[in-house]
Amino acid sequence: MRVAVVGMGAAGIQAARILEAKGHSLELFDARDRVGGRLHTIESEGLVYDAGGEWIDADHKRALELVADLGGRLYSRQESEPYTFALQGEMRKEGAEWEEAKSDLQSLEAWAREQVASLATAADPDATQHAGKSVADAISEVCRSPLGRLLATAIYRSDEGEDLDRVGLQEWLLGFGNYVHREGLESSAFRVEGGMGALIRRAADTLESPFTPNARLLAVAQREHSVRLHFDGLTVDAGACILTMPPPQVACVSFDPPLPNPQLDAIRSMPMSRTIKIMLAFREPFWEQSGWSGFLHTDSPVQQTWTAPTSPTPVLICYVCGNNCDFWRRQSDPVGTAVEMIEATFPGAKRNFMKGNFHDWVADEWSRGGFCYLPPGYMNRHLANIPLRHGRVVFAGDHTATWKGFIEGALESAERAARDVSSLPA
Repeated sequence: MRVAVVGMGAAGIQAARILEAKGHSLELFDARDRVGGRLHTIESEGLVYDAGGEWIDADHKRALELVADLGGRLYSRQESEPYTFALQGEMRKEGAEWEEAKSDLQSLEAWAREQVASLATAADPDATQHAGKSVADAISEVCRSPLGRLLATAIYRSDEGEDLDRVGLQEWLLGFGNYVHREGLESSAFRVEGGMGALIRRAADTLESPFTPNARLLAVAQREHSVRLHFDGLTVDAGACILTMPPPQVACVSFDPPLPNPQLDAIRSMPMSRTIKIMLAFREPFWEQSGWSGFLHTDSPVQQTWTAPTSPTPVLICYVCGNNCDFWRRQSDPVGTAVEMIEATFPGAKRNFMKGNFHDWVADEWSRGGFCYLPPGYMNRHLANIPLRHGRVVFAGDHTATWKGFIEGALESAERAARDVSSLPA
């Protein structure tokens, strides 16, 4: 059967690889002028870094298998690369106040594990006491110390890619269920040498099917045994299609017959996290001279930093999310502002600075954010209606998966989408 795959990020590429192996005839499309979607490695003038997604958790088996299958090499985050915490203008490592904050963090995790267990055994999980609450509410209730609340907010805001008053507590606990078996070292364990975006391009290079870039999907019309896809300036007929675009783009597509209202509402109500990455390149890794690993959590607008381990030129990545994105988007020189803020904490940044780049995923036309998250109340109102299949139209992408917001989720959805297409009558 001829299948059109629209969206050549991780989900689309992996679904195409599976379907090609099954003997399907494919046509591949993306609105961008490249493959990879929100996985995008920049390689230029001695720089190698990921402007998009890059981290793989240690228990993300599909992602690890993909890396191995493509001959990629993993860079394991070392114990010598601990995070430094700069909170309220001070470095936090030791002292009674800091120990209390760490105890709060442990209490929050233990509380979350208990709630996940109770949700799993509840006769009516939709009636949970957490419905309508946010993760910020839980932090306020469980963490007793002001520093503990700051620490928990800094860490979990980074994980969710959004301010925690916007992230649903019940919804967060649903995702936290993926972590209950962990022992503490699995999160953000690996990156791919040379970049995750570069690896996914190699995956696309294994495909034999024709690829059309700059193809913006406008409408999908389907009949009993076929679909017709209307792109901007192009019409394509196929036996089925897989759509992997992020929710904001799916919501812009016209469907005939139309998506049922509950499914359309589920798509329209799923927001994308406000995320920005700022790349700073330096002559020397000045942070090493002060005993800093380059990994930082802070309550300043910089929010979080880490290194780009395989870049020939030393690089720090600033990862910003939530309302602070508005601050950075207002700056006339966001790169220069970031250097000044790093200098205030770790002197040497200005002296060693070479150049930088500003990657605003909020302004990205084809994603409108970094990755999806679930706001308060989404689980009860919309979760069951996230569209997976509409006739001969199959939906994929991390927003349709258990591992929402992860590369693992994109690959998970690709496997399910390929099964759904293969089950359709020719």
